Amino acid sequence: MINKVLLIIMLFSSIVLANENKSSLSKSSTIIDDINRSFERIKEIKFMKQKVYELSLNGKMERGNKEFFLRKRKAEEIIKTNLSSGCGDYAFVFYYLMNKIGYKTLLVEGVKISNTSFINPSSGHMVVAVKKRNSSTWLLIDPATKKIISDSWKLDEKIFLGKYWIGFIGEKDKYLVKNFEDLKRFYQKTLSSIPTSVLNEKIIGLKFSIDPLYKEDFGNHLDKRISEFISEVSNIYTKNKILPKKWYNITFVKGKDNDKSKLSFTDKNNFIALVGRKSRLSSSFLHYVETFIIKKIEEEN
Repeated sequence: MINKVLLIIMLFSSIVLANENKSSLSKSSTIIDDINRSFERIKEIKFMKQKVYELSLNGKMERGNKEFFLRKRKAEEIIKTNLSSGCGDYAFVFYYLMNKIGYKTLLVEGVKISNTSFINPSSGHMVVAVKKRNSSTWLLIDPATKKIISDSWKLDEKIFLGKYWIGFIGEKDKYLVKNFEDLKRFYQKTLSSIPTSVLNEKIIGLKFSIDPLYKEDFGNHLDKRISEFISEVSNIYTKNKILPKKWYNITFVKGKDNDKSKLSFTDKNNFIALVGRKSRLSSSFLHYVETFIIKKIEEEN
């Protein structure tokens, strides 16, 4: 009888010890370990590249392109398909994974501070803030690139990655953007909240002009579109009272009989834009020009 009692006590003690070791192991896992484990899971989720997908949405199969699924799916649905429509899906999954293991997490979304955003407010980024356990310290994480942006982030910061003005910080159930149209309205509203002083500092001034040798010689369609484009960009500054600290000159010259455009650096703050005669000069072209010049600036610095 005594032997049986001792056996039961020994068995109970081993179970308690095993649970204590398991608990100790869990507590010893650092936030960096947990972030990296979440990154490993996110690596399995691929960006949507097909034109059309058929995916489960709130328990129902829906068909559409990646924009159709933007901000609509739950983290579990994204994980199940291993397909992402963009940074928001990666952020939703990372938020879900870290929240699931006990971390306080917040979604952080901002609009890109750029000329292009004023023409077409559809560019921004979503990241995630994670609070260390038993600490007041927050880390800011970019799940889309699987990088830690900051290991000591403050909740009252207004900009992240030097170019995104924050319009939302909060828990997932407080996030009201439910589709692509909602997202564009959110970007528009956030853009209008940026102080002029910040826009003056962050926005680069772009002065477009036409090479006198090719004036009114691009073709009927492009002659008109170039004038409209120059006016649209100029209105960005006048309408929003922006006074950029740095200006760059871009001269249009006639390109080939196609829709291709190419920017090249000449000297100082001057660039040449070789424009195909079938170019639409859309917001994508403005984005290309802006990105090209900013990259050039960064290279020189």
